[in-house]
Amino acid sequence: MYIKVKNENILILLLVVLLLDGTKFFYLGFGISRTVSLFLLLFTVVYSIFVYKNISAIPKFVKYYSLAVICSVFCCVMYTGIRYGQSISTSLHVARPYLLLLLVIPISYVLGYVQKWDFFFNLINIFSLIWIILVIAQYILYGISGRIFVQGLYQSNVGMRNGHIRIGLWPYCHYMMIYNAYRAIVKKSKKAIPLMILGLVCLVFIEETRVAEAIVLSIIVLCWLLSNDSDLKRIIAVMVLAVAVVLAFSLGLDEMILSSFSIEGDNAGSTIARLYAIGYFWDCFMQNPLFGFSLINDSTIANGPLGIAWISDVGIIGQLARLGLFIIPIFMPIIIHIFRMSFNKEIGKETRILIIITFLYLLFTTGTLMILDAERAIFAPVLLASLDSLYNQKTLQE
Repeated sequence: MYIKVKNENILILLLVVLLLDGTKFFYLGFGISRTVSLFLLLFTVVYSIFVYKNISAIPKFVKYYSLAVICSVFCCVMYTGIRYGQSISTSLHVARPYLLLLLVIPISYVLGYVQKWDFFFNLINIFSLIWIILVIAQYILYGISGRIFVQGLYQSNVGMRNGHIRIGLWPYCHYMMIYNAYRAIVKKSKKAIPLMILGLVCLVFIEETRVAEAIVLSIIVLCWLLSNDSDLKRIIAVMVLAVAVVLAFSLGLDEMILSSFSIEGDNAGSTIARLYAIGYFWDCFMQNPLFGFSLINDSTIANGPLGIAWISDVGIIGQLARLGLFIIPIFMPIIIHIFRMSFNKEIGKETRILIIITFLYLLFTTGTLMILDAERAIFAPVLLASLDSLYNQKTLQE
């Protein structure tokens, strides 16, 4: 007896494994190796192309964007091999964050099959909720007993700030807070409210990433402003925002924020490291604008002579240092495509608001916490394919 498994189900299973791998399987002590992960990634992309059967069936933007990514990565892999003598396999491992963007092909196929543009958004919302619960549980346990119950999490994603444990929320949670705020404010979804609140609590009191707080909170406020129809509501919204700003200044929060970015404050180390990274990576880009230092697997180059420069800290400057001008055909089509979609009034106000706040998220994170960083790149194809699917569905309805 043979059990026939649909191609679509195989793709969904492969994508779920890769998305879970993006969370490091919640640091619960198991996972897959980097080599297996890269193989699964490439296999999933190739398999999805065969499932499409006809390349012309692939959505136009997805097809041409994937081709741009492949060409850019190929050129950088070849350059790295010629300049540094590095093997192709090593270069492909380093290029994994960019290769993840090719998952836009299988994700687009699955979304077309299930006819639900938010299929992967809902899945990632579940992943984010699991991660947030683990983070809160760890925060409480550490405060009570000083214990770390997830050792992998401690090794990779935990630090100390202001006298208590600090745990990062990447790769999905920041955008999911914005998305849940959109669902709560615009779509009037009551289920989204606790998800948004839990996320914001973790962001402000546990993760304490200054830039992330500013980006997420400002976009939520902008989402609220965009959702208001009448002039009176806009006036009230602006007044509430003004009151919040006045309260922040009266409580001295402005001084706390400014001191956190000072090279003399309690967080001077991170500020000094970021300033060093900006200078170092900009010099790397200017020395070789076309290729940067490319896909070399050498920490003395990738992190600077002092070992404190991180590409994820400085966003687009770090990406320019890594791939030079070849980052442009990888990043700019995402920005341009989403920006272009936001101008189509025929897709409806609610859809336009989601696309606009997503564009703002990508724009605001260009300087740091960029979606192409190694920690967050797994979310980029989901975001791109989902919004493209939503836009196409709305366009066809019209």
